[in-house]
Amino acid sequence: MFQDMPQPRLALNCVGGKSSTELLRHLAPGGTMVTYGGMAKQPIIASVSQLIFKDLKLRGFWLSQWKKDHSPGQFKELILTLCDLIHRGQLTAPACSEVPLEDYQSALETSMQPFLSSKQILTI
Repeated sequence: MFQDMPQPRLALNCVGGKSSTELLRHLAPGGTMVTYGGMAKQPIIASVSQLIFKDLKLRGFWLSQWKKDHSPGQFKELILTLCDLIHRGQLTAPACSEVPLEDYQSALETSMQPFLSSKQILTI
């Protein structure tokens, strides 16, 4: 199923480290990875071949600075645009399912498997 999907042209990275390297590996040629966080507290590692032969682009985004550089009206327009995309079904959250806390082992194992159609989260 996943193999039939086109490669993404945009990756949103809030972790850094090894997961960002994995995101870059799956981007389509000419794609862009936007980093807006660094939860892993590790650098992004991009191979030279990805940057040259796949023409990948790396960008950073800091919402606080964006808001300083733009008017309140532009921020409102951004939020309304995102709401419209959600309303039209063009922007959706990843599929997930809740599991009881006592089944944490199953949830952890599932979360470590790449590209599952359903991710599990812990609930208390």
